[in-house]
Amino acid sequence: MIRVCYPWTENGEGRPPKVTPAKAAFLIVVKERGKETTYRDLASSAYMERLGIPEVHYTTIHKAIKRLPP
Repeated sequence: MIRVCYPWTENGEGRPPKVTPAKAAFLIVVKERGKETTYRDLASSAYMERLGIPEVHYTTIHKAIKRLPP
């Protein structure tokens, strides 16, 4: 079940995430504080290049943020 929900586990199985938890936390702060009001705006913003995430779909960002602990 954990492998289905999270494509990368601590023991190295699966592929590494495109958006790590640290980057997802930063992106949610940017979304809440900045002018990017939707995940689509966030995916096309300059922050993605600064974080080293060249091209990612907005649903990947949304899923990474939803996986963060409360």
